[in-house]
Amino acid sequence: MTSTVWITVIVGAVLTFAMRAVFPLFADRADDLSPRVRTILSMIPPAALAALAVPPFLRVDGQITLISVEVLAGLVASAVAWRTKNMLATLIAGFAVLLAFG
Repeated sequence: MTSTVWITVIVGAVLTFAMRAVFPLFADRADDLSPRVRTILSMIPPAALAALAVPPFLRVDGQITLISVEVLAGLVASAVAWRTKNMLATLIAGFAVLLAFG
């Protein structure tokens, strides 16, 4: 069991490193990409962030909860981020809701 876990961790680390190490080899070709592909690629970071950030708001204590302080804080922070485009204001707004109602 333990060796399987370590092999999985090492293979994952090597593959992650390989993906990051190969990117600079092809970075100079980014100018050849079509505008449509560039648009799609620009959507990947926000989608990845949403995939990491949203589940904890909706699955509080392992249960799907649409009405909770965490969801309210996430909605307020999302609105502030959308209107201000300011990361510090977003964090402060989200934490303020958590502190006020949590």
